[in-house]
Amino acid sequence: MTFPLSPAIDLLNSVLCIFCAWKLHRSYLNDPGNQVIKFFATGYFFIIFAYVSFSLPRLIVPDNSLAIGVGFLIAHVFLFLSTAYFVKVTTFFFKSDVHKLFFWIFIILAAGALAIGVIRFQEPIYDSATGITNWNMDPLFSTVTSVLFLLVLVPSSLFFFYQGIKTREKIVRIRSIWIAFGLALLLVAAATYYTATTQLLALVSDILSFSSFLSVFIGVYYKRTNPGTMPYTSEKNV
Repeated sequence: MTFPLSPAIDLLNSVLCIFCAWKLHRSYLNDPGNQVIKFFATGYFFIIFAYVSFSLPRLIVPDNSLAIGVGFLIAHVFLFLSTAYFVKVTTFFFKSDVHKLFFWIFIILAAGALAIGVIRFQEPIYDSATGITNWNMDPLFSTVTSVLFLLVLVPSSLFFFYQGIKTREKIVRIRSIWIAFGLALLLVAAATYYTATTQLLALVSDILSFSSFLSVFIGVYYKRTNPGTMPYTSEKNV
């Protein structure tokens, strides 16, 4: 049996997200009117539990495929909740009074995807000798989940990238591009995470996940001079 590197990195991701959520929440307390900070903080909060659910069953009961599979589904509950708050972030910039509508539309679609995952549940296969997890996802659940993530993360990444290149403000440009890069990395990480068949690919997917969260966090905090203030939330930059 080798060291369970992939589950350990997932747990490390959750620790990073604890720090991110805590820092963002503190900023929100300093500026309660900043809804974008609140959305980011809540999104990171839910990701904490997603990665804990991914990692702990493989660390504690690596031979129990049922427990790992249940943890996998629970992780997706939190992943969908986190993604729903990224929906709020992006739609808030376009028209702040419709972000709740898009949030609930995504939640309903995500609930449908989870229902498919439960009804067509398949136990993952975890190889403790290599540390590789074959999540054994049902094809329909995999497809619906992938589409939902694509529908949110691709537009969000493109929006922040566009926001960065069009602005004349250096700080806004750098921060927006960091966030766009992090969201794009998250998509690549997810694709690799679910399909990894070698130790190298599993390691790459975990590093990409960690890097994506770190990139978004850097984007939120880059050269903050006034805690709680995000330059790209001003109307002239939207």
